[in-house]
Amino acid sequence: MASVAIASDDVTGYGVADDMLIPIAYGVATAGFIYDNWELIGKMEKEIEGILSKSRKESQGYVYELRAIEEGDYYNVRTKQYDAHLKPGEIWKIGETTKGERRYKIDSYEQKNFMMIPVFRGTKTEILVEEKRRIYNYHLHNGCLPPGNRIFR
Repeated sequence: MASVAIASDDVTGYGVADDMLIPIAYGVATAGFIYDNWELIGKMEKEIEGILSKSRKESQGYVYELRAIEEGDYYNVRTKQYDAHLKPGEIWKIGETTKGERRYKIDSYEQKNFMMIPVFRGTKTEILVEEKRRIYNYHLHNGCLPPGNRIFR
C-alpha cells in the first residue's frame, strides 16, 4: 500500500526521488508478515525437516489441487457442514498422490464435485514437501485451510 502512495507522484514527475523508498516499504511489510506468522512458518519448517529426515521408497507422484466445478456450497471437513461456498475453479483441497487419477473412487465426493489439477510432479519426498508448502501458503494468504484439508498434514 505504501509503495502505491510513494509511486503515485511519478505521473507528474515531481518527487520521483522517493521511489527508492519502495524497496524499504516492501521490506517493512515482509518483516511485519514474518513477525505476525513466525510461529506458523517455524512449524512448517520443522515439519519439512521431519519429511526430509525420513528414508522412503522414492516413487513418482504429484501434488494436486481439487477445484470446484460449479459454484455452490461444499462440505467443510473441519466443521462437518456444507458451509464452504466456492466459485468454479476455487481450491477445495490440496493433496498428493502416487496413484494419479486412481486417488479417489469413481463415486466419491471428491471425484463427483471437483476437478483434480496436478500442480507439481516429483519423488515422494519432493511432493510431500511441496504439498506442505502449498497448504501453509494457502493458510497464510487466506487465514484458514482449504475446506477439504483437515490439518496441515
